[in-house]
Amino acid sequence: MPKEFDWERGFDRNRVLSRVKSIRHKDGRSFDSGGYSFWLPVLSSAIRVTGIAESIKARCIAAAVSDPSLSLTDPDAFLARCDQELEKLAQRPKSKFVLYTTITYAGPKLIDWVTEDGARIYWQPSQRGKFLRAARKAQEAQKFHRSAINVSTEDDTQCPILVHLFAHDPFEAFERGNDHVDRFRGMLNLLVNSGQSVNPFARMTAPSCGEQISARSFPFGSSSRWLARYRNVLV
Repeated sequence: MPKEFDWERGFDRNRVLSRVKSIRHKDGRSFDSGGYSFWLPVLSSAIRVTGIAESIKARCIAAAVSDPSLSLTDPDAFLARCDQELEKLAQRPKSKFVLYTTITYAGPKLIDWVTEDGARIYWQPSQRGKFLRAARKAQEAQKFHRSAINVSTEDDTQCPILVHLFAHDPFEAFERGNDHVDRFRGMLNLLVNSGQSVNPFARMTAPSCGEQISARSFPFGSSSRWLARYRNVLV
């Protein structure tokens, strides 16, 4: 398997690894919590990966720093351990997952679905579908807990989105699904806000489709997310 991990230019890899080593306890598997929350993102920023490893990059790095057999003094050995973890994780079979989330939107439905990097994103799917009915039922069971931590209830401006994708486990599915949703929201923002730029000739021209949409829309924002295995929900 080709190497997927490499060091970014501009980082002192030896210093970063030494700082991570300084917060690792003697057992080699536990860390000072404050130092870990600071230095692990720094270490992640110092390492670049190819697309195939992006969704599980954090897990590979976390496994490498928690390996007692690594002294964290050899940058090349550390990357080799990351590649080893990636190879192990990539050998697992993939399952189909669905990420359920909502975005705040009011206006016409622009599209039904779109594909992006192997995933299919459904915008405003039917509320009568089996998946959404199961999701609503699961949310009802969590109603008390949601209110206890002040999670707002969904209203008419929150539109459901389903992301169908294949992943090795729920963690990878959640990370990749969120990335797909972020890019989808960016595309919608571009469509909605494209008509809001200053146009000195606006009164001389008829409103465009984008302007009509913008006048009836609100800024997007992510809301509650619910992830489940596809085969456990659809029957």
